[in-house]
Amino acid sequence: MKLETIGSKVLAAGLFSLVLSGTAAGTGLWVSFQYSNGVAQAVSSASVMRDVMTGDMMHDTLRADAMNAVLSANPESRLFAPSQVAADVQEHVENFKTAINSAKQTTHSIEVRNTLNALETPLTEYYAAAQNIAAAAATGEAQTRALIPAFQEKFDNLEEAMGTAGDVVENATKADAKSAADQARMSQMLMALILLLAVGFAAIMLVIARKQIVVPLNDLTDSMDSLARGDLNVEAHHANMGGEIGRLAASLLKFKETAIEAKKLQEREAMSTEERSCIP
Repeated sequence: MKLETIGSKVLAAGLFSLVLSGTAAGTGLWVSFQYSNGVAQAVSSASVMRDVMTGDMMHDTLRADAMNAVLSANPESRLFAPSQVAADVQEHVENFKTAINSAKQTTHSIEVRNTLNALETPLTEYYAAAQNIAAAAATGEAQTRALIPAFQEKFDNLEEAMGTAGDVVENATKADAKSAADQARMSQMLMALILLLAVGFAAIMLVIARKQIVVPLNDLTDSMDSLARGDLNVEAHHANMGGEIGRLAASLLKFKETAIEAKKLQEREAMSTEERSCIP
């Protein structure tokens, strides 16, 4: 499409503005989606970290329950009844299970989920060891103390597995936080780029409008004013341009030629009249 007429230039500018606006809107939506997704992943990782920390706390709490079970097995040193210790163990086991299951369901990381799934065996063994020592408290101190080595072994096994899981979750959380920060910076850069493009486009449109429309119209208007005042030496500027500007310049040139011919005709008539008046 040749951009010769004012209408075609306005149409082209409008189409480009529409494309730029659509690009800006699409980029904004994409940036918003990416940023929201990054924030959601960071929040998810933080929730997983909290659940793992809760599980780690229950890990230590069950060890304290085991010590209470040993104390409760001796009527002289017990702080809690064996039934109370058993109830506490069951409550803490359920809290432990809930925390780990919540972390599994919340995480979006396959590595974290696999690491948490690997806790299943040591967790089950640790639950059983804690429940066994709590149940033995009702039978006597000797039987309870006899279960301590097995309980401690399960505790140590789970402690190592929990440490590994904690490291994996921590790394995933840091990675998600970094990703969210990177996406935020990228979003700012993209929006700044769109803003610069919009400002640049506006500046280019102003320059083009001034060069292709405003200046030619002003020049032709000045020429027409001069011609209307009788100045026949005016120039038909921008006659080589196409579209409305070129046609207007051509019309001005015709008006000038017509005015010149009219003036010449008036001069000839005046001379003829003067010659006739001189004849006796």
